[in-house]
Order: sequence, then C-alpha cells, then structure tokens
Amino acid sequence: MYDKKLKRGKDGLFVRYIGQNDKGTPEKFRLGYDPLVAEERVRLIAALWQEIEERTSARPFWDRKTLEAAKGIAKGKSPSLPKGDYEDPIKYVRRLSEISKATGTRFEPMDPEGYQSGLRDLQIQMDKAKRSLSASLQVEQATGVTARQAIEAYASSIVRSSTLPSGYLKPWGRTRLDQLDSIRNYLSDERFGGRDFLALDLADLTYSRCDEIYGVFRWRPLTLRSNLQKRMAPSSAKNLIKELGNFFDWLDGAEQFDWTLPRRFHAIKKTPDDLSAAEQYDRRIAREKLVIPDDRLRTLFECALPNERMLLLLGLNCAFAASEIGQLRTGFLKLDQGTIEGIRFKSGNETRHWLWKQTRDGLVWVLSQRKTAKTKRSDEQDIVFLTKRGKPIWHGTEKGHVSDGVSNVWYRLVRRVRKDDPEFPSYSFNKLRKTSATRILEIADAETASMILAHKTISEDDLLHHYALLPWNKLYAAQKELEEQLASVLEAGGPDPWAMKPKTYIGLAKTKKLAELRTAGVSASAIAEQLDISVATVYRLLQAKKEEVAEAE
Repeated sequence: MYDKKLKRGKDGLFVRYIGQNDKGTPEKFRLGYDPLVAEERVRLIAALWQEIEERTSARPFWDRKTLEAAKGIAKGKSPSLPKGDYEDPIKYVRRLSEISKATGTRFEPMDPEGYQSGLRDLQIQMDKAKRSLSASLQVEQATGVTARQAIEAYASSIVRSSTLPSGYLKPWGRTRLDQLDSIRNYLSDERFGGRDFLALDLADLTYSRCDEIYGVFRWRPLTLRSNLQKRMAPSSAKNLIKELGNFFDWLDGAEQFDWTLPRRFHAIKKTPDDLSAAEQYDRRIAREKLVIPDDRLRTLFECALPNERMLLLLGLNCAFAASEIGQLRTGFLKLDQGTIEGIRFKSGNETRHWLWKQTRDGLVWVLSQRKTAKTKRSDEQDIVFLTKRGKPIWHGTEKGHVSDGVSNVWYRLVRRVRKDDPEFPSYSFNKLRKTSATRILEIADAETASMILAHKTISEDDLLHHYALLPWNKLYAAQKELEEQLASVLEAGGPDPWAMKPKTYIGLAKTKKLAELRTAGVSASAIAEQLDISVATVYRLLQAKKEEVAEAE
C-alpha cells in the first residue's frame, strides 16, 4: 500500500492505492464516502493483496479474478476469494479458511462448486485418517481430538465467561482454573488409574472410561502436594469431581467436538470415599488445634503493633477472614452504634457484628491513618484498609489471583513472636476466624456460630431466611460475652494499644529481661553480655524507656 492515510478525491470518494497490476502500475481503489467504512474496506483488500504476496515467488501483481474480488469489496460487496485455475480444491478450502481467520471476517468462495469439491475431498481424507486412527487406538470411530485438547478448550471457555468487562478474572474463575489444573495433573499421571487419561481420543471416553476417570478422585488418591504421603480430603475430592462434571456437561454441548455423554453416564458414582476411622481420629485431633488458646492470644496481643492488633481484633470479634478485612467498606461501619453492618462479598450474605470497645477504638485509629492514603481508583475510595500507596491491602489481580497484604502483616507478627519463642505455633490468619466461631459456638449455639461466619443458612431449611429475620441480637449478646472472657487478653496490649512502639530488633522477651536486669541494678555491660547484645543497644533501649516514661508523666 502506497498511502498511509485515506484521501478524498475530487468527487468526494476516499481513495487508496493498494498493490499493482501486471505492468507494475499501482492499483487505485475508490472506497466510498464514509471514512470508517472506507478503512474497513482497505483492511479487507489489503488482506487479499497480502495473500497474493505470500503465494507469489516472483513480482506480485493483481490477477484478474482477485482484482475483481477486491474491486467488489471497494464497492461494498461481501468479501470473496477466487479459486486458482489449476488450484487443488482442498488447498482452496484452506486458503479461504485462513484469510477468514486472519481478518476475522468471513470470505465467501467465488467458486462455490470448487469449494464444495474441496470440502468433499477433505472429508474423504479425514474419514481415511479417522479409520486409520481408530484402528491404531482400537476404538470404533476416533475423532482425532484428545481429552487434553478438549480440557484446554474448556479452560479457555472458563476464562471467557469469568472475565469482567474491566479485564480482571473473577476470583471464582481463578479457583476453577486451579481445580482444572489439579484434574489434569492427576489424570495425566499413570500412578493414578494406570494410564494417561488425557491422551485418550474423545471416542474412547465411554461409560467405563469415564467411570475410571471419576474413580481417580472417588477413591481419594494420595496427594501430589504431600508427595503421596496423605490421602486427598473428601471435600477436595468432592470439589474436583464437581468441576470434572462441569467439564463433561460442557463437552456434551460443545458444537466443535463430536462427543456426547455415553449411555448410563449419570449412573456413575460421583461421591468420594468417607474418612476411615484412623482419618476421623486424626481430624478430631487436628480440630483441637484450630482454636488458639488464651495464653497464645495474650502473647500475640502483647507483641502486636497497632495495625497487627487491628487484624487480631477483627478476626476474633467478627470472625473476619483476610478477604472480609480487605473488602470492608467505610459504609459498613456504624461506629456511633458500635456495629458493622454489611455483606460478605464471597457469598453475598448479610453480616452484622457488635464491636468490642477496643475494636471500635481501633477502627477510629485506622480511619484517622487512612486520611493520608490517596486512592487512584474511584471504586476503591470507600475501602477501609489501604496500604501507604493507596492500594487495598487485599485485592484481586487481572489473572484472578489475590494480593493478600493481610496475611503478610499477620505473618510478620507470628515470625516476631517465634523469634522469642521458637515453640510458638506458626498459626495461619484463618485460625482466628475458626477460634472466634468455636468460642461463639460454646457460648451460644450452632445457629449463632453460623451467623458470625456469614454462612449461607443457619437452618436445615434453606428457605427460612426468606420468611424470618435473623436474630442479630442473639449474636450481639454472644460477642459481648466473648469480649468479657477475653478481657485479660485484650489488656495485654497495654493502656494505649494504638500508640506506635519503638523498634527493638531484639524481641519482646529480651526487652523485658533487659528492664528486669536494670531494675535489679545490673550494669549495662553485664546486661549486654547476658543478653548477647551490644552495650550501645542496651543504652539506646534504656534511653527510649526513659523518654516513654517522661511522656507518660
């Protein structure tokens, strides 16, 4: 093409020179009066010229039939592609498919008979190939498509259906893709089921084969994550079986694949094996470790910095997980009433909580700190917990992953505690949610514990919430009682839990010991030797303590 911009001729029509004739003269195309329409016509004509250039070894030029097709496009006719005089019909079909795919616009065959002849010849070739493939695979009629290819196409469909208009992948979409990756890992590993199921042709996915595939997860295999040391949990197996069923349902309706659900498919057992007696015992012992005892909580509150203490409070007071904290909105806070009233974004369920005094004070502190953080996006203006850079402390990424600053803050606290006490368990942040729910269950009942977790229903009757209001006062009363039970824990942070503490770098235990030794009259050099720190560090910490006392007075 010789022009970079469309130009109008004297008659007002847009014109563009594209390609050349057999004499080497540039070919001029008149493209109409509308600039947008003219640009689209140029794009399609240019695709025809590029197709000529790619299949011509000598100097390319417009042949009569292709120029006729190009001129037709310039006049507004449907794009078409001519067949060469001696061109193989199958090659013509493929050329037509390639230019349609490259442009995203369907090109019609200028030679319908030649096109149909190519389709018939291509079908004959495919039938021969399928018979050969069927004989090799020992199946009745191979499709030429493997289960692996079908699953890859299914993964693409999940991405399309789970991508928001903003371009971000929904977290649930990311979860489904992760589950699909797990399915692929197990089905392609011959240690599970004795074969690579993904290498099977779709024609081989019979009732028996599908039953074997479900059996891989139904029998709860030894997990790859544990290096084949532990069996898959029933809940995990159930989730993978459910996504596997979604795949088969999708495959049955996918027009691009020649596969339908085999007869008696729905009779396949799709529930995983129950826990064995030994597994039930191990799970009961493990559940006892889900609750953080008061002495451990007291240590965490004593060591926590203000931002860490806020996570502790919301985890215990409201049973918030990282996502609930990260998605907390200022509009949910009713601090004058002492409550939080909002929704749990994961499920859309209503959630309300009575706030402990220290939790309310902490949220006032957070909001005061938040004023200095500037957010760039309008949809993040009302998020409570922001980083210094103005980003939500917990947020989703374009690929559907989660940037979890909540857990990062939490693990800094746990690591600092473990520095003083290596025997202190490396609790995950979610243990606070489980601790809160368990304590509420002990104080009240299962329905109240379900309410603090904002679960789907508080009764076996799924329709009850449509007819009756949830008894939030019942939850509020349980939360008030839990505050009383944890009074000594909450006091561990000192009289001013929201004051910033100076960094010591030596841990809380050594800081306490230093104060005790100094009170006992031990010299700075002796303290330094006993605690294995420098004398300068001793003097610096003692000076900081004096200044702290002076400010208090």
